[in-house]
Amino acid sequence: MRNMFNDYKYTDFELRIHLILNQINECLLEYILNKDIKRLASLGLYNGEFGVFLYLSLYNKVFPDAIIENINSTYTEQIIQQWSDYPDNHTYCSGTSGILDMLYYLEEKNIYHIDLTEAIDYMENSIANKMIQDISEGNYDFLHGALGPASYLLNRNSKLDYVENFIYLLYKYSAKGNGMHKWPFFDEIGGNKTYNISLSHGISSIVLFLTEAYRKNIAIEKVTELLFGSISYILDQKFDSVTDNLSMFPSFSKENDTMPSRLGWCYGDLRIAVALWKAGESLKQDDYKKWAIRIVENALSRINLASNLVYDAGICHGTTGIAIIFQHYWEEMKLDKILTIRDYWIHETVKMIPFVNHQKLELSQWCLNSYNLLMGISGIGLVLLSFITRDFSWKRLFLLR
Repeated sequence: MRNMFNDYKYTDFELRIHLILNQINECLLEYILNKDIKRLASLGLYNGEFGVFLYLSLYNKVFPDAIIENINSTYTEQIIQQWSDYPDNHTYCSGTSGILDMLYYLEEKNIYHIDLTEAIDYMENSIANKMIQDISEGNYDFLHGALGPASYLLNRNSKLDYVENFIYLLYKYSAKGNGMHKWPFFDEIGGNKTYNISLSHGISSIVLFLTEAYRKNIAIEKVTELLFGSISYILDQKFDSVTDNLSMFPSFSKENDTMPSRLGWCYGDLRIAVALWKAGESLKQDDYKKWAIRIVENALSRINLASNLVYDAGICHGTTGIAIIFQHYWEEMKLDKILTIRDYWIHETVKMIPFVNHQKLELSQWCLNSYNLLMGISGIGLVLLSFITRDFSWKRLFLLR
């Protein structure tokens, strides 16, 4: 593949990113200063205030700025107080499990510390109980249901008796047949029964969770059966024939959906490959790793934005999410052509942002008019910052460990 970065000097491109980051910072600081903290719609890591806090904290660690530090410090005190007053939401996207995971990450990076000694047992008990309630009601969703909290507890080695119970309930509620395991997608709005192989809401995230449980030898017999069965189901969803430069798998499953899937973090082939690779490593199944490589190699040629449904720069289903997944692939597979395509998606991100020097950054469709981490400018800024610093360690907060 042609190197798409021969047309300009890297240092010029890096300077352009710095200028865009400055614009993002100004936009976020204005957002904070004009915000009524008492009326926050969401505090969550992905869709709320703690995602903004994460980006500003990481930026200020690398490029210290007294104004950012002072505003972010006051902002942090306010959202921590708001969180302590209303800690009920347990989910990873919007609630305590995602917030705690992020706070522990910042503590490991020596960026921020909060003493949770007296509160953590209560908080994690609440997370664990609501996780069991969710899975008992069929809601295994990573973002908005049981799987995000389960992944948090498993990675923290906390409440592992609840985690083991969660695994047995996963087994209980799976649909079994022909050596496969699958779970109906929890659709509380439409009420339709579907099966979903995606990461954000589906079976790929279950595979990643089970892979970590297998590595930690938790409920090993059930985990092993579930892993092989769920992967068999995912692979069974591959299209019989693949159109050039489009996906190998549908967004949901062939039972419900025969259209090619988008390129993105949330849905599509990219995250299926991550799950297959991780499972292949843990189970010592080279066939799974070979499938992952085939999917990645197909994705390398999928650079047309429109045909792959890439319309914004956000992490969820935009250019920065694609870039960070290719970064993860490179760390795992060490193929130089992956770096080339990662840089292509960073380049496409910069092209999307309507940069005008010395003018205010205007939010629009390129960031879905959003300030948050999952879809908005905080997440876009985080990926662009990492392109400069080469520190992508935060991607573990997006199931990229």
